Order: sequence, then C-alpha cells, then structure tokens
Amino acid sequence: MSIWRMGGRRRSGWRWLNGLLIALGLMICPIFTAGVADAGVALQSNPPRYLILAPDELAPHLAGYVAAKQAQGFDVILKTLAQSGQTPTEIRSAVSAHSPQFLLLVGDADLLPAWPSRSGLTTLTDLYYTTLDGPWDYTPNLAYARLPVHSAAELQSVLAKWSAYEALDGSQPWLSRAAFIASGEPADYSTAEQIHTQMIQTHTLPAGFTGQFPNATQPGGDRLYAHTHAATAADLTAAFKAGRGLAVYFGQGGELGWNSPYFTGEQVQQLNGPPVPLLVSFASRTAHLSPNQISFGETWLLHPASGALAVIAGGADTTRTADERLEKELFRALFSNPAAPPPVGEALRTALLAFGGYYASGETLVKQYYEMYTLWGDPTLRLWLDAPRRFSLDLQPQSAAVCAGQSHNLPIDAQLNSANPFTITLSLSGQPPGVSAVFSPNPASSPGNSVLTLSIADAV
Repeated sequence: MSIWRMGGRRRSGWRWLNGLLIALGLMICPIFTAGVADAGVALQSNPPRYLILAPDELAPHLAGYVAAKQAQGFDVILKTLAQSGQTPTEIRSAVSAHSPQFLLLVGDADLLPAWPSRSGLTTLTDLYYTTLDGPWDYTPNLAYARLPVHSAAELQSVLAKWSAYEALDGSQPWLSRAAFIASGEPADYSTAEQIHTQMIQTHTLPAGFTGQFPNATQPGGDRLYAHTHAATAADLTAAFKAGRGLAVYFGQGGELGWNSPYFTGEQVQQLNGPPVPLLVSFASRTAHLSPNQISFGETWLLHPASGALAVIAGGADTTRTADERLEKELFRALFSNPAAPPPVGEALRTALLAFGGYYASGETLVKQYYEMYTLWGDPTLRLWLDAPRRFSLDLQPQSAAVCAGQSHNLPIDAQLNSANPFTITLSLSGQPPGVSAVFSPNPASSPGNSVLTLSIADAV
C-alpha cells in the first residue's frame, strides 16, 4: 500500500476521504492491483525556502534535521554565524539576501544575538530579523522561530523529540486530546474560561478533540479551570502525563511559571508523558528572552524527553483583552483547515497580523505584541489537528491474477483504525468497463473492516 503524503508529512489516511482509489493494471493474464493512491504534494517550481542560522559549534549537529526537511520538500539553507555575520544587523542582511519563507534561529541569546525592544519592553526580541521593509517596519515578512538551546546536548535532545513526533502515524489517542487551562484569579477567570470555552465550541469540539477533566470523557478537550472546576497542579500533571496534542493556558504568569493553577518549571521537569506538540501560554513573561536565563517556556521546550515540541508565549507583560483577541486569531489560523493545517510559524504570523487589525496602525500595544509573542521550536511544524478522524486502510491481498475470459470475485479486506469510532463511506473509481465493485458493509465502522468484491465480466 502506498503512503499518503501531504505537506511533507507521512499520513496514513485522510479526514474527508470518501472514495477509495483502486489502480487496476493489465498484463497478458490481467493483473488487478488494489492500493490506496499516493496523493503526494503538488510539485512546486519554487519549494518553500527554509533558512537556518546557527553558531558554528552547533551547526554540525543539524545535518540530520536538514536532511529530513529537505526530504519533506523544503529548500533548506544552513548558515553559520561565521558565514552570516555576528551582529543582529549582519544577520538580518543575510536573512534578506536569502528571502526565506521560514527562519530558524538556533541558540539562546548568548549564542545568537537578539534585538532590543523598540517599544519599551524589557525582553529581547527576534522580530526585527523578519521586518525587511525599512528601518521602522514592525510587521514580520516571514514565519520564524528560535530554538534557545545552550549546548550540543540540548540541541540533540530537542531534535530527537522532533524526529519522534514526525514518525507518528496519527493514530495515537493522545493526539486527539486538548487541554484548556484557565486561571482562577478573581480578575482573570471569567475572561479565561469564556475564551477557552469559545475556542472549544468553535474549533476543537467540531474537530473531534476530547479531554478527561472534569469528566472522564470531556468533549472538545479538558476544561482545567481553576475557578469553576477547581483544577489543581496535580490535575495538570495527570493530563500532561497521559499525553495531549495541544495545550493552552490563559491567566497570570511569569518567568517561573503559571500563577493559577500554580505550575512551575520544576513540575514541568518531572513530566514523563509524550511531549505536547504545541503549548500556548497567554500569560506575562513566560517566554522572556534573556542571555543565560531559562524561562518557563524554555523549560518546556528543553525537557529532554517530555515537555513540549513548540511553545508560543509572551516575553513581557500582557493584557487580558489583547490576549483574548490573540487567542481567538491563533485558533482561527490553526484550524483554518484542520485536515491540512498550516505550519505553526505561519499560523502565529497570520494570527499576529489579524490581531493588529483590532487596533490603529502603529499603536504601541501592537508593536509590543509583535515583539513579545514568539515561537520557540520548529516554524515548519504541522500539528495533527485531524487526528481524531484519521484512519488507515490495510488492503489484503495487494494484487490478484484473473485470466481473460473468466469471471472472478476479488475480496479485499480494508482494516480501519482510528483514535475515535466513526463511520466511513467507501466508493470506487477508475475501474475499466466490465468491472463492478461492491463494498460490504458500507458505510463501514472504524475500527472495523469492509470487504470489496470486484466482479470481472467474461468480455474483459
């Protein structure tokens, strides 16, 4: 059976697949071959360019990652600081010269410099590596991220987590679970719970995500609300250890962690579940970028085996209203097409640009949010947002010989496996005249199976 591929990711099924494509080939004694068609990625004359900048001592450890991204269809360019220049201005010139669609900065701010804020923030920012339309531009022209590692060992650990995620086939049940965490602070809980509930109803519930708090089966995802459902740090730990495909926090926080429920970097380091593909923290200073300082967001990313694969968080003080608007736009961007989600770096860029539309052009708050809200991780990472409805087809046998002038029934067993039960309607196209097909049962249940009978007329 051929492999379904989209966006460079190996996928074993397709959420909206309602037809089974069967390739039928003829030989002297006709051979009828059954298999899932390989949709592939549409060929592009200009594949997306992915620029990676790294300190000289870390660049050699990126060879495997570069090869993997090239295999996914990216035009990858790896440059060391010796090649690009050491200062922020020199590095930005190198970015401009290569005109990438994606940018990854490897190393913490002491290894690869960042820019000082131009809007009065205390955190450093990588925004101005991507503002290429003049000295006063603050609008990012491309998707970018930083991997704030401090050593080759940390880099290799993160790359190993990324590689393991790319090897998943989407059938893992935890990928279809989402965790929504809301502060219990008196000034925050109403807004936090309201925006989370809206995102559940609008996006994760229709996509089939579930959770396990406060009920064993919680449609749309966990509602880890510290006020309404009295969620505690122990409840968060249990959810993360069981595995979550997406986790979002809204409330108060700082460099050390979240205030309510109180959850710190020390508790993150104790996690042993699968890494959360994307952790989003709408809280102040949880992604504060500073040389020789590890913030709460970095603790998630740098966990050697668990934690998170990517973190979106703010590096300075945030506001409730602005965070509420940004969460709405981020989910709108991520779930614009759950069957083919955008890379997380592009989703954040899209969300920030839409967020800017709530305010007057050039407003200081917009500049501050563009500077402070950052992605730590892989800007090309794609989430399994359609995981709850993914299935695979196991066709046995793969081929059968039928001699000319004879009739033959060809049973094909289609094994369907999914994180959650649902039904699939099967149909056949592409068969030559004289070949009829019947699936039984149809629709088929998942998990379950169906038998395809091909009847070949004497004249074929």
